[in-house]
Amino acid sequence: MTRKLFLYIEPEKSSSSALFFQLVEGESVIDQGLLSVDELNRRIESVEDCVTTVVVPGEWVSSLLVTPPKGSQRHLKQAIPYLLEDELASALETLHIATSRQRPDGQILCAIIDQALLEQQLLLLNEIGIKPSVLIPDYWAMAGDTEQSRVALKAQRLLICNPDSTGLAISRESDESSQSLFLPEIYTQGSSPEIPEWQAQTSYSIPLNLLQGKFAPDNKNQVGVWLKPLVIAACASLIFLMTYWLGAGIYFKNNAENLGVSAEKQYRTLFPNDKRLTNIRRQMEAHLKNNGANQHESLFFEFMSVLATSMSKQAEPATIKHIRFEQDSSSLQIELQAQSIAYANTLQTAVEASGLSADVLSANINDGGALTRLKIKTRDR
Repeated sequence: MTRKLFLYIEPEKSSSSALFFQLVEGESVIDQGLLSVDELNRRIESVEDCVTTVVVPGEWVSSLLVTPPKGSQRHLKQAIPYLLEDELASALETLHIATSRQRPDGQILCAIIDQALLEQQLLLLNEIGIKPSVLIPDYWAMAGDTEQSRVALKAQRLLICNPDSTGLAISRESDESSQSLFLPEIYTQGSSPEIPEWQAQTSYSIPLNLLQGKFAPDNKNQVGVWLKPLVIAACASLIFLMTYWLGAGIYFKNNAENLGVSAEKQYRTLFPNDKRLTNIRRQMEAHLKNNGANQHESLFFEFMSVLATSMSKQAEPATIKHIRFEQDSSSLQIELQAQSIAYANTLQTAVEASGLSADVLSANINDGGALTRLKIKTRDR
C-alpha cells in the first residue's frame, strides 16, 4: 500500500528548518511530529517512495477566480495571466500561476505564488531527497461543509476558505474592522467570534495542484506513461489492418471480376457460335474433346494454373489482354498490361520457379505502363 507523507511549512520557517509531518497509510496516521529535515529523513524510511503533499502558508498563495472570454479555448492557458494582471501587485514574469479546469459556470480557479520562493522550497526539499507530488496552501487543508466558508485559527493566523475554493490567511493581530470584511457572518457588533483551532487534515478535496508546468512532478506511475501510447498504437494498427484487408478484398474481387470478363471475352472470340455461356472451363473442355485435342487438355490448364498462381504472387497488378494456346508447339502466349516494365522479368522468374519454361517476347512502355508478351512452355521443348 502506498504511503502518503504530509509536510506542513510555517510562515516564519522554511523547508530547511523543522517541519511538522504526518505519515499516513490507508486512512490511518501511523506517525507524526515536529522534526528537523535530517531527523525526518532518518525516521521515515524510503521518503522518496512516499506520495508527498507539501502544505505551505496561505500567505504565500493568492487564489482568484477568472472568467475567460467566450470563444476559442486554444490559447486560454496563455491568456489567463493577462486576465489576472490587474489583480496582482507583482510582475507576471516573477509569478507561477496554476489553474484548474474550467468550471460549468465558465470560471477558472487560479493559484498564484512567487516563482523564486517556490523554486527555493522545492530545491531545499530536493536536497533532502523529497520530491513533492502535490503542493497546496494551508487554507485548502481544512475539512468542512463546502457550501459555506470555513474558518480556523492557526498560531494567531486566520485561515479562510470560501465555497468557491478561494481563500486567504490574515494575521489575528490585525485590527478587527479589517477582519470583519472577510468574516461578515462571524463578526457581529459587540461580539467576539469563536473560531476553532486549525487541525492538520489528511483527507480533503484539493481544488488544484500548484505543481504544474515546469514544476509538475515526475509521474511515479510509469505504467500510465507508456500504456496510453501503446493503446493508441494498438488501435491505429487495428484500424490499419482492417483497412488493409478491406482494401485487399475489394482489390482481389475486382481482379476476379476483370479476369472473368477477360476469360469470357476470349472464349467468345474462340467460339463465337456458343450463344449460352454457363461454365467456361467445362465448355472449353468439351470443345477440346470434340476437336480431338485431349492430349493437350491437361497441359493447357497446367499453363493457366501456373500463370494464375505466378500473377497472384506479384507486388503489382496486371491485366491479361490476349491468350493464345498453340497446340502444335504446346505453348501458351499471353499479353499483359502491367504498371512497370520490370513486371515481365518478375513474372518470368515466378513461372520458371514452378518448373515450366518462360520467355519474355517483348516488354514495351505505353500510356498505361508496360505491355508485356510472355511465352510459356514445358522445359523439354
